[in-house]
Amino acid sequence: MAVEKKKSFLLYCDLKPQIDLLSYEDKGRLLEAIFDHECGGEVKQLPPMAQIVFKGMEAQLTRDRQRYEETCSKRAEAGKKGGLKSSQKRSKMKQKEANEADIDKEKEKEKEKEKDIEKDIEIDKDNDNDIDKETDPFAETRVVCNKMFFKAFGVRPSQMEEELLLSLYATVDEDIIEYAFEQAVFKNNKNLSYVLGVIKNLRSLGINNMGDMYEYDMKTGSF
Repeated sequence: MAVEKKKSFLLYCDLKPQIDLLSYEDKGRLLEAIFDHECGGEVKQLPPMAQIVFKGMEAQLTRDRQRYEETCSKRAEAGKKGGLKSSQKRSKMKQKEANEADIDKEKEKEKEKEKDIEKDIEIDKDNDNDIDKETDPFAETRVVCNKMFFKAFGVRPSQMEEELLLSLYATVDEDIIEYAFEQAVFKNNKNLSYVLGVIKNLRSLGINNMGDMYEYDMKTGSF
């Protein structure tokens, strides 16, 4: 049985600080990319900072969709088994429901069903935190990200923060990331949004690695 098409998706509040760092134009392009990803469209290339935020969201959106499909499959299978036990009774009930069908009520049922599935996704979210080194190609990078985050902030990153860190490592020099974390600790702004803000400011100055920083410091004496 084919899984019904997903009609909605979740966005998490802990992403807002990262999104706030983007310009209005980049926020619009990020939103377009999210809908393209969820509606089966082609995701266009994003500006660097928007791409970092999107990559962190993309993994969570994909996991949510997989949970949705698994939940739909399980419910369909459960319904099929129930039907085998009382096929005649269910047949009569279905015929009666068909005769008494109301379009508005059916739409309301669909909405409630969608909400239940999204709740299941939320409940399962916290059970997906273990790093599987055999199946996860980014396992070693995840370990590095977790250690760096814990060393700086004294807590483990949330799943969304971990995905953002992975996207950072894919696009930003590791020494620059470490410098940004050090600045967050030094300024007592222990959050990932501040780290992203430092990286954004460095990029605006043309600093993409420690060599660039050294040259900039020699010219200006700023660091």
